[in-house]
Amino acid sequence: MFEQDKIKGASHFSNGNEEQLIKIFRGLRKKDFVYHNEVKDYFRGELINKKLIEIPHNLSEDHPLFKGIQKNDWLCLSYRNHYHSLLKGISEDWLKKKIVEGWSMTPINLEKKILSSGIVPGQIPIALGLAKALYLKSSPNHVWAFCGDMAAETGIFYECSKYADNHNLPITFIIEDNGLSVDTPTEKVWSRYNNNLRKNTIRYKYKSGIPHQGIGKEVGF
Repeated sequence: MFEQDKIKGASHFSNGNEEQLIKIFRGLRKKDFVYHNEVKDYFRGELINKKLIEIPHNLSEDHPLFKGIQKNDWLCLSYRNHYHSLLKGISEDWLKKKIVEGWSMTPINLEKKILSSGIVPGQIPIALGLAKALYLKSSPNHVWAFCGDMAAETGIFYECSKYADNHNLPITFIIEDNGLSVDTPTEKVWSRYNNNLRKNTIRYKYKSGIPHQGIGKEVGF
């Protein structure tokens, strides 16, 4: 469709993280995760192959991670958001229409409580504001903020996750780690990852079989 100029804007797709997302939406079970202080015993490839979610070791048993993402919870997503939107209940037809119209990176749907941003990491401060509002209203709902591994190295991510942690806000940050920012290896840029996960942050590693940009050949318009 892109080659035929039927998609009116930039689109970003990915794969390889389907199982990890299903586990998060469903609610984590014992076999789904590894505690962060045990990650050093695993190679990156092993974590990817076993589809394991890295979580802090100090989570309580009633944490929302073990219950899954609920209907009235908010999702704050990056420009790779299609799987998340479908799992939250967005119809395939609605999502396809948005992609074709050029809204692939920002398929916002307030009815389903989905917000997204094409800016790295534009969704993170929005998520923090939502979590603060839910806290002030004593709402039982939760915010789930997804971002990539390079976005998780930014100052705004650090500040937002720290503020949310210090004020015990109802939010979980999910780092979707494919090891790349477009085509640049994250670890090579920063020398090493920031692996000190707060109790409001989890991470999963995956390898996408779809390039961040392009379709593998030049397209003329």
